[in-house]
Amino acid sequence: LRYYDRLTRLKAAELARELEIAKQIFEKEPSGLNRVQLALILCLPGSGLRDDGAALALLQPLVKGKDGEDSSLRALALLLHNDLIERRHGEEAAQQQAARARDEQRRADGLQQKLDAIMEMEKKMIEREQTAPPKSR
Repeated sequence: LRYYDRLTRLKAAELARELEIAKQIFEKEPSGLNRVQLALILCLPGSGLRDDGAALALLQPLVKGKDGEDSSLRALALLLHNDLIERRHGEEAAQQQAARARDEQRRADGLQQKLDAIMEMEKKMIEREQTAPPKSR
């Protein structure tokens, strides 16, 4: 958690450098700690480095519960994993809601066009009635 706190204080360039260092360290030694640290960088909100899919993939082996892993590290991985899954569900729900709103707006626009056309026809009918010569009986 101290590592995460430190990450939140880094500027974009420093964070990008930290990501590269974390990747190199993880490639040399793919330990659970290095896996979680890299995932923390990849799921940092508000950074241009965010890659939830990669973070989930990194956390998956720890979440599955490989024997011999530190239980507190596994618990942190599980917390991050669940948070990322919830974030993904929230984003999907927001996208679906936005799509529904766009569809409703298109429908409303179509109905408004139809209403405008009907009102225009009614206006023309009234104008014709007013300018038409009276019918003789």
